Amino acid sequence: MIFQDMNTIVRASGLNGYLSLMESLSVDAEPILAHYGIDIKQLSDTESLLSLASVINVLEESAKLTKLEDFGLRLSNHQNLEVLGSIALVVQSADTLGSAIELAIKYLHIHSPGLILSLRESTLSRNSVAVGFTVDTRLPSRHRQCLELCISNLYQFIRDSINLPFSPLALTLSHHSDLPINRYKKYFNCKIIFDFDSTALHIPEDLLAAPLNSSSSLLQNLGEEYLESRFGSKEATLSSIVKRLLFKLLGSQNANRDYVCRVLSIHPKTLQRRLSEENESFEKLRDEVRQHLMERYIKETRISFSQLSLILGYSEQSVMTRACKRWFKCSPSVLRNTYRNQQESPSNE
Repeated sequence: MIFQDMNTIVRASGLNGYLSLMESLSVDAEPILAHYGIDIKQLSDTESLLSLASVINVLEESAKLTKLEDFGLRLSNHQNLEVLGSIALVVQSADTLGSAIELAIKYLHIHSPGLILSLRESTLSRNSVAVGFTVDTRLPSRHRQCLELCISNLYQFIRDSINLPFSPLALTLSHHSDLPINRYKKYFNCKIIFDFDSTALHIPEDLLAAPLNSSSSLLQNLGEEYLESRFGSKEATLSSIVKRLLFKLLGSQNANRDYVCRVLSIHPKTLQRRLSEENESFEKLRDEVRQHLMERYIKETRISFSQLSLILGYSEQSVMTRACKRWFKCSPSVLRNTYRNQQESPSNE
């Protein structure tokens, strides 16, 4: 396992739809992925951690190989908000478009700290705002396909989440493109400006107050699983469903008992009783999820411990350190050094 700087990491869900797109184009994706150090099997595990630099290079190389200047835009048609995993759950719980965007800004680091979403006043027209993406400057300078994938996903989210006709005032792109401008207008249905200071959708400011009309298929699936486990023939246990939900929510403000009960439409006392029947508790399940993710992040990344404590939902880094000592009998730094020494040991070569 290669240790990576946290700023280069992205969850594998960011490549959702990539294999199906490449298959539809009759192109073998595996050699491209392998060339940039990505095992094709990782794409089936949406929580797997990939190098963001590698993902950026895969998108650029795929566009070049397929001779499709709009590769990133095409890939967005194979994706939806759930590429963001836990962030999708939180965003879709928002009341308005503005609060959804603010939540996405707050928690996007869980998906990848190398991708930055921003909301600011637009310089193009009065009473408008710019919602846009930038990529960490330490990443490859050629990242056009990645940015266009992100901004297209944002456009589709806004379009599909409000009960209003949606057409941006403009799309600004921080790069030049050989793709004809009419192709961009086909995707975004608005004015297109190249070589701008940011890649962003410019929208009326009052649109931020629009109510969100979101329904999460992930929440629906979890709810159905619970009903099957309670009244049907499936063998899924309540504890396994709660655990799955916590994996998605950890690090957000919704990784708590009350929110889980709302998702499953059960009373907190019912949740407590049914988990007790399975010899489990909410706190124990949340600790198990935290322990698993702590070990994985420390083992597979160079994430800072302050950042890790936020991702795991701890109020302070010292609380996380005490938990690490309880589970692994050592501090996070000692645990990381142990894993690194094992990786560098000749016996593992």
